[in-house]
Amino acid sequence: MKHFYAQPNMVGLLRYFISSLYSFFVCTGVRSGRLVLFAMVFLLGTTLNAADRYAVASGTWASTATWSATSGGPSGVTAPIAGDNVFIEGGFTVTVGATAACADLTITSSSTLNVGNAFTVSGTTLISGLLNLSATTGTKLFIGGVTINSGGSWTETAASTVTFRGGITNNGTLSASTGIHTFDT
Repeated sequence: MKHFYAQPNMVGLLRYFISSLYSFFVCTGVRSGRLVLFAMVFLLGTTLNAADRYAVASGTWASTATWSATSGGPSGVTAPIAGDNVFIEGGFTVTVGATAACADLTITSSSTLNVGNAFTVSGTTLISGLLNLSATTGTKLFIGGVTINSGGSWTETAASTVTFRGGITNNGTLSASTGIHTFDT
C-alpha cells in the first residue's frame, strides 16, 4: 500500500492521484477505469505543461533569447505557447512575427508587445505598458478580460481584426483603427 507524503508541487500530487486511481482500477478489474484514467490524463495534460515566461531581452516572441522561466532570470527557455503565462517587463519590447498564443498576458509599465500576426490570449490581459497591433495579418483573439491600466496603452497602427470575448476595461489609452472589432461576451 502506498503512503501519501506531502508533495512540493501540484504535479507531484497529480501523479500520486493518477497512479493511485490506476492501481484501484487494476485491482478491482474495472475495465472502463482505463478509459476514465486516459481521459483524466488527457484533460489535465495541458495544465501540467503550463509555464511562466518572462521577457528578459527585446526580441521576437519565437526566440529563446527573449525568454526566461523567472523574472530577471537567464534567457534560453522555450518561447511561450498556448497555456503559458507571459510577462513582458523590464522595459523590453517583444515582437510577434508568426502566429502565437498564451494563457495570461501581462505587459508592465515601459514594456511593449508588438503583434504583427495572429495572436490569441485565452486568459486575462493586463496592460500597463504598450500593446501595439501592427499588422492586419491574422485575427487577434482575447478570450479573457482585457484591462488597460492607468498609464497603459492599446494602439492599433494597422486595421486589425480583433475579437474580445471577455470584455475590455479601459483606464488608460485606447487608440483603435478602422479594423473589425467584435465584442462577443
